[in-house]
Amino acid sequence: MKVRAALLIAMLATSAWAKDRLWQDGSLLDTRSNKYFSSADASSEADRPPSSQMFTNAQTVQTNIVYDRYVVESGEAVYLVERARLKSAQPSLLRPYLSIKFAMDKKKIWLLDEKGREMETTILKRIDKDVARPSITAALPAR
Repeated sequence: MKVRAALLIAMLATSAWAKDRLWQDGSLLDTRSNKYFSSADASSEADRPPSSQMFTNAQTVQTNIVYDRYVVESGEAVYLVERARLKSAQPSLLRPYLSIKFAMDKKKIWLLDEKGREMETTILKRIDKDVARPSITAALPAR
């Protein structure tokens, strides 16, 4: 009986802590060849600020962190996002030109990989897509 009560309390606490996300449909674009971010690399270490590198006696000691970049296209905008991971960690299963589920919250985007695992990324840039708007002059009568 005590085990059931403890299990029930644990389940309720876990569901209260779990954040409900508003998942959207989008597409994952190729980081190297897309019309929005022409110079985005898929992974990099070189363009990180000095705070991510340690300097000793004028020699640079590289960290064990890799920054994976992704281009996420939604209906209204396109986002360049970045995820930090250890070099020893496996890269994500995300591949370009696939439909993807993502959720946004302020400066973060969560991506769902092929196995349904959430991956937190940081938004680096956002470009609003040109949405076709009705022409004002089209509604005016001809003179």
